[in-house]
Amino acid sequence: MLKNSFVFINKPVMYFRTEDIQAIEITKVGMSQKTFDMRLTLVEDKKAVEFVSLDRADLDSLVAHLKERKIKVLVEDRRASAKEITGDEDED
Repeated sequence: MLKNSFVFINKPVMYFRTEDIQAIEITKVGMSQKTFDMRLTLVEDKKAVEFVSLDRADLDSLVAHLKERKIKVLVEDRRASAKEITGDEDED
């Protein structure tokens, strides 16, 4: 079940099916940052849900999971310009 969905255990608990997610934007990523922010844009009504101050240690595994699920991800790194990561790109 969780292969095709996300559960955010916070108050309130939120559940999203991957097919309901249009794109994810990750911001406030940088060398000195211990946290990052994430905004999910949902397919229905292009509604956005924001999560703030997520632990930076979780970022790499989160992006890998999103890429595996072929969810469009935009990572905005303050050290460089924003880059889009999708699960559709070929690995070199």
